[in-house]
Order: sequence, then C-alpha cells, then structure tokens
Amino acid sequence: MARATGRPSAAQSCNDDVLDLIFSHTSEKDLTALALTCKRWSPAAYRALYSSVDFSLSSKGTALMKKLASTLTSSNYVRHLMRHVKLTWLEGLEERPSPSPELLFDWLPLLPRDTLMSLDIYTCPRSRIQVDAARFMDILLRSPMLSSIRHLKMTNGEAFFEGVNRMSQLLMLTPNVSHLSGNFPYTRDTETLSRYYAPFTPGIPCRVRYLAVKMGGYTPLFGDLLKVIRDDSLETLLCYTGNADRFEEEFRRAREITFSSPIQTLFFYAASLEGEFPLLPVPPGSWPKLRELVLTGWRLQWDALASHLPSSLEALVLDYTFHDEFPIEHLSFFVTHAPTSHPAFLRLVICNVGSRRCHPFPDLETVCAGCGILLQLYAPPIRWPSSENTDSWTLDTMLKDMSPALG
Repeated sequence: MARATGRPSAAQSCNDDVLDLIFSHTSEKDLTALALTCKRWSPAAYRALYSSVDFSLSSKGTALMKKLASTLTSSNYVRHLMRHVKLTWLEGLEERPSPSPELLFDWLPLLPRDTLMSLDIYTCPRSRIQVDAARFMDILLRSPMLSSIRHLKMTNGEAFFEGVNRMSQLLMLTPNVSHLSGNFPYTRDTETLSRYYAPFTPGIPCRVRYLAVKMGGYTPLFGDLLKVIRDDSLETLLCYTGNADRFEEEFRRAREITFSSPIQTLFFYAASLEGEFPLLPVPPGSWPKLRELVLTGWRLQWDALASHLPSSLEALVLDYTFHDEFPIEHLSFFVTHAPTSHPAFLRLVICNVGSRRCHPFPDLETVCAGCGILLQLYAPPIRWPSSENTDSWTLDTMLKDMSPALG
C-alpha cells in the first residue's frame, strides 16, 4: 500500500528518537538483521549496535572479539558511532591467544576525537588472560579520544600502572573528565611502590564533579587523583579504605577539596575501626551545600562532627554495630534541635540494626516522630556500591536494595 500511494508506512515514518527507543530493547542478532532491512532503519540499528561497546576477552569470546576488532579497525563509520566503551579481561583463558591480546586494541588510537563519552577498564584480579599491560597502556595513551572522556572508571587495574607515571599520564590526557572512579591496588611495601609510581606535578586541573575511590590498603594513586581535581568542582565524594593509617597527606588534600568545593554528598567507608573520621575538624562555614553524609567504620567523634554539620544537611546515614558506643542520646539531642539549627534535615538512617523485631531505638523513634523527621532502620550494614554502580551511586539506590529492620 505504501508503494502504491507513494506514502511511507507507519514503521518507515518513525522519527529517530522513536527508533532509538525501540532498538534499545532489541537483541544484537535482531539489530544486525534490522540494519539490513531498509536504509531508513539502518542508521538507528547501527547506533544501537555500536554506541556502547563491551570489548570483553575471555576463553569463550576471543574469536568474537577478533571479529569485532577487525570491524572497529576497518570501519570509520562505526567508530564515529561509539559513545561508551568497556574494556574487559575475564578469567578463563588458559593460554595466551594469537595474536597477542593487547594487539586486539589497535583500534583504540583510531577512535576520533570528541566522540567517546565514557571509558571503563575492568580486569578480573586472577585473570589468566596474559595481557601485556605496558603495551596496552602505550596503545591507550596514544588515543586522541581520551580528550573527550567524561566518565572514566578503572576496576582492579593494578597492572595498568606498573610503569612510572602511567597513571599521571592518563589523568593528564583526560582533562574533561567529570566522573572518575577507581579500584586501586594494595601496595604492601616501598619496593613494590617504586616499581610503578613516581610523584608528578599536574597541569591544568580537571573539573571533576564525582569521585569514587576504593582502596584495599595504602596507594599514592589516591593522592594523584586528588591532585588533578579543581578545588571548586567536587560535588560527590565516595571513599573506601581498608587501612587509613598511611593516608595522612592524602586526606589533608581531601579536606582542602571538600571544604572549598560545592560538595553535596560525602560517603566515607572504612573496612575496620582503625581511625577517626579523617575530615575532622571542620572549619566554620565549610560544606555549605552538603545534603547527604554517610559514615561507616570510623570512630565517631559525634561532638566534633555535630557542631559543624551545615544547616543544608538533609540526610545522615550511620552504621550501628561498627561503633562501640552508638551515640543515641547525642542523636536525640541533635534531632530535637534540628528544626531550628538544621531546618533542611529530613531523614536519619541507621543501618546494620539486624532483623530483630524490637529495635534498640524506641526513644529516638519518638523524638524523630515529634520533630517530623523520618527515621529509617535497615537490617544489613551500609553497602559499598558494586563495580557497575560506582560512577552513579545515589543514597536512594543503595537503600532501595536493602531490607528494612522489623519494628
């Protein structure tokens, strides 16, 4: 009918936004078929196929990645469609394949400038895929697309930085990054440290708005990240540390940044009770835009903290059983005066309460109800975000997946 009347069919007349929405829910196999169905659908199908690329090396997928690498190397059209790239090494490959795995990334320097928005580098810590990290980093650092990256994520990537200043080079080549997250190696001794790290002086700092860092132990790479952040840009800081006793200089820099930035969310997670909350003392007037504060694993100096919480604070999240003496009385006092001292305060969240039917906070619950403040009790402890969510964490997302304590 469409040919007889000269009018396009309803399917052919869909605009690009509608096609993009439909094709975003379509399998790769069907998208490949759709790309060959008609010229009208082909661009949208190719966008859905290649806008987000997960280049994953594993024992089962090496042959498929060779084919994908060939396509990305030969097709300039496809390379211009790419917006998000994840480079993954997965456990399961017994022998070093041919060609060498890092050679499968020769298409990276061919990606055009100002097109790619996010880069995610993930490797299984015990991967048997023997990628030459130095050669891979040389390929990556020659890639002009780094200048347009907005979201940069590095997970379990200790081998990538086993070369002097590789980390600093990567940071200097991504001046437009706004979301930065990383899971860094546990440096056990000075000899190991000197193998891949040398202090560096940053150039033009990045306007990073979101920083999430997880460290199993001490690593100076945390300090490198803080060096490249502008003092007036950070809005969200998530920090996980397994041992805080060697981070004195890094936390001093973190204090400088958070006190001068429009920080809105602070999430500090310590794996063990070995230190006091590192951002204290808080100078008067600091954190004027702070809305959410999440603390677990630190010895809670409540008097020092409460006296400096800004009036903008809306939500406070604490972990119950991490503390020897949970400050119930102090919290009750804070909540009682919150309507006048902290008029924006709406929510108090206490995690790790357990699944008991009688929670230990009846008096605090009464005080919160009287002041119009929501008290939320959750059975499990505060959770550090999964590797998939470290660059997009929100308080509501974390609480959504947690089971509430039974009252």
